[in-house]
Amino acid sequence: MSQITFQTTSKKQILDITEDVQAFVDSSGQENGLCHVFVLHTTAAITTADLDPGTDLDMLDAFEAIIPTLQYRHPHNPDHVGITLCPASLGQMSQFHLKMAN
Repeated sequence: MSQITFQTTSKKQILDITEDVQAFVDSSGQENGLCHVFVLHTTAAITTADLDPGTDLDMLDAFEAIIPTLQYRHPHNPDHVGITLCPASLGQMSQFHLKMAN
């Protein structure tokens, strides 16, 4: 199984992985099949969006406004709850399949 990995550089960040996934698929040598894209952590999610300039920042601001400021009881780190709730509120879309067809 082949894979690619993405690393964020800040606590709150939106990565556009479209070109990387396309390049990965193109270099696979496969003409038909599925590309399975998934996230391995509760603080991340996958979604689709039209990322015109500034849209990523608009999304981060909106997510920040949606998640309430409460006294969280998370045993590991209460400050960690907000970054877990955001992907959960997105439906924790942690995977999707891309059909590869020639």
